[in-house]
Amino acid sequence: MDNVSILIQGQLWLIWFPYLENKEVSLVTPSVYLIRKLSSSFKGEVFLLGGQYDVSLDTSKGALTIEMLKQFHFDHSFMSANGIQLENGDVYTCDFELAAVKKEILARSSQCDLLVDATKFHAKAISTWAHMEDFHSVYTESYPSEFEMYDNIVICQEEK
Repeated sequence: MDNVSILIQGQLWLIWFPYLENKEVSLVTPSVYLIRKLSSSFKGEVFLLGGQYDVSLDTSKGALTIEMLKQFHFDHSFMSANGIQLENGDVYTCDFELAAVKKEILARSSQCDLLVDATKFHAKAISTWAHMEDFHSVYTESYPSEFEMYDNIVICQEEK
């Protein structure tokens, strides 16, 4: 996975950091939190997206962030969500400006994956920004049995 551009959005993706530590990748994120968690031994390039800083989300968002995103192409992006409506596949976030940023990331990515814990399948939020079928894979630890499983669901199990 060397020499690729990766966008990481969402705190759950911290699990990938040990894997990326020795890779020469270009890492792009609007998340100040993720930058703080990055190891000092990370070998790749890091781009922190600017824009309006939202203290409660610890991330950049808004028109300036979107303008910066337009300068990039992502081989792979890793995203999170606040909720998913399994009846219709809508994917939600809690903020309209953040939803616009997420839509731009999705549009600029060759492959986009979503990581959500199973509680998100029963949660809704104010802004729809994607559909389940927009993602190459949707990683979760379990899936509600009362719903037909989307083809892109990947059930992850803890390594023992």
